[in-house]
Amino acid sequence: MSPTPLSTSMLPTKPSLTGLMQLALPLSGAMLSQALLGLVDTALVGHLGGLALASVSIGSYLVFILAALLTGFGTGLHTYVSHSKVASTWLSSGLWFGFTLAIILSAVAVIAAPEVIAAFVLDDRINSLALHYTQWRLWGLPAIVLSIAMRVYWSHQGQPWQFVKILLVAHLANVPISYALIYGLGVPAMGASGAALGTSIALWLGALMQWIHFARAQNSVQIRAPQLDQIRQLAHLSWPSMVQQFAFAMHLAVFMWVLSRLGASALAATFSVLNIGLLLVLPAV
Repeated sequence: MSPTPLSTSMLPTKPSLTGLMQLALPLSGAMLSQALLGLVDTALVGHLGGLALASVSIGSYLVFILAALLTGFGTGLHTYVSHSKVASTWLSSGLWFGFTLAIILSAVAVIAAPEVIAAFVLDDRINSLALHYTQWRLWGLPAIVLSIAMRVYWSHQGQPWQFVKILLVAHLANVPISYALIYGLGVPAMGASGAALGTSIALWLGALMQWIHFARAQNSVQIRAPQLDQIRQLAHLSWPSMVQQFAFAMHLAVFMWVLSRLGASALAATFSVLNIGLLLVLPAV
């Protein structure tokens, strides 16, 4: 008796480098955007002097640590999606968990930021500017959660470039918005704080555009009440990546602390170079 031939669907498929790149490049671009936010703020604030640059350096780094935790949540959400067949289930659970995480992180940061910044910097002038910058940037954390959920959704649909197109628009909008707030074009000049507020506005603009585009896709996804068992599962999947991303961000803490002892100019200059380095590292993460 001759063996039954395998059907085409049972045969292993040949890996497609093109398909992999189509999925990987947009995700790398999303990681790259984290470094671009700090780099744009640094470039726009450059004319305000060393104190402003140093304050942006400290504030951007603190927000980068919090955003790293949210990036870890995004990795867990990707894993959760691969095990879920119902889009409404994972999207609702992901948004509830992500928004709760962002609110908790923001609350902890508001309380701890003065002490953390004081531990990094001895100059009270930098402390005050860095604190205000950090507080304005915290308003953008929930927007990062929404953007992550939309990134996961479009990747799950095999259309990651739908996310990237809007991401590029948000980054382009960040430049004129922040510039106007920093130097007072039509509004009171806010200095370094204007860069933070402009970045948060751009993040929310991008997140809302993502949501509108998502709603127009005419899918059946609805935001439902939180289900604790699903949120616990998502937290279980997310925490290893969150710890990994947090450790990656924290390994620079001692380096930043040493630099802060060398003065505002050294801190600002080194952080500018560090931002350029992150442009090379983060896409690979």
